[in-house]
Order: sequence, then C-alpha cells, then structure tokens
Amino acid sequence: MSNFPPTLLQQLQQTIYNGRKKQHGWKGIPRNSSGYYDLIRPLTVLLNKIIRFKGVSEDRTQFLDTHNIISIEALPMSPSILLAGGPDDFLMLHDQRPSSSYMGAIAAVEVCLDSANPIEARDRLAVFVHAMFQNVPNRRFVYGLS
Repeated sequence: MSNFPPTLLQQLQQTIYNGRKKQHGWKGIPRNSSGYYDLIRPLTVLLNKIIRFKGVSEDRTQFLDTHNIISIEALPMSPSILLAGGPDDFLMLHDQRPSSSYMGAIAAVEVCLDSANPIEARDRLAVFVHAMFQNVPNRRFVYGLS
C-alpha cells in the first residue's frame, strides 16, 4: 500500500512517468547509457521530484549527487546518491540545509547498470552504510539501495 493518496500518485505518474508503449519509463532518465555516471544526475532529479510531491521541503531532506557536489567536508568515498537530512532530522547536525556528510545521511543509493556485478555493488554499498554507522554513534539502522 502506498503512502501517496491516489490522486497525488496519478498526478506524479502523469508528471514524471512516460506511459507510451514504445517510450515507457521515467522522464529524464536515459534509456541507453554508456555508463552509470550518465544516470546519477537524472536519478537525483527524479528522486527529489518524488519527495517534493509528498511535500517534503528542500531545506529538510534532499537527494544529493555526491560525485558532483562541492562540500567543506569532502567524502573520500561516497555513494552515487545520498539522501541527506537537515537539523530537524539530526540534532547533532550544525548545517542549516542537508549536506553531503555521513553525519546527516538518511540513506545511501548506489547506482549501477544491469550489466554490473551485483556482488560488487552490494559490497560498495556496505562500505557506505558502515561509514554512516561510524559517524552517528546512536544510529541503529541505515537504509541502503542498489
């Protein structure tokens, strides 16, 4: 069962999903990409559109493309996309807006192609999830998507 009311879900589908037979898929996501880097930015935009439809403020939570962001706290290794929360979600966070730090991370998303090795993608995701646990001492659960 979805958390979206039926009319909101229909509006979301009409706005960002292409239902035509030969072109079905999410709008803005390339159908044939040469590498996973081509998918990161469009997926970040799509995921942010979805949470905006739910009414989540950009100041509170947002998906960040960690490979194309300049941050004071640079991550030596980072997932493709990071769902980051702001000070409303994490009391120890000093930033006013969500930033690309493991301390304010809600979930890690590892983008990979269908042709990628799923074991390697899972292992990379495990490294990011472990870093998220290490940076917030009282954390008990982390979402990870691959």
